[in-house]
Amino acid sequence: MLALVTYPVLIEPRLSVGHQTTLWSGAYVCFSILAAIVAWRNLRGVRPATGETAVSAPPRWGARVSWVALAGCASVLLLAITSHLTQNVAAIPFLDSSVEFMG
Repeated sequence: MLALVTYPVLIEPRLSVGHQTTLWSGAYVCFSILAAIVAWRNLRGVRPATGETAVSAPPRWGARVSWVALAGCASVLLLAITSHLTQNVAAIPFLDSSVEFMG
């Protein structure tokens, strides 16, 4: 929420759309490189030192299904709230029906 509030005040007036595109593209490239490094290390079997020497058993199918279901619940909740806001909330921010217009 803080990013949604600060973007129009801090970032949008100071950076052009082209600069924002370049900045986000660079951040995405960095993220992709870091994700590839982590995946490569995981394929090779190199694990970070955690002080734990025993390898635990892989999660059961019930746990995997519940992880997918919980992620699905978050997505459904996001879609439901977005749909509700776009259909039931006025598009004009801070619109107050008690304000009388003089004409």
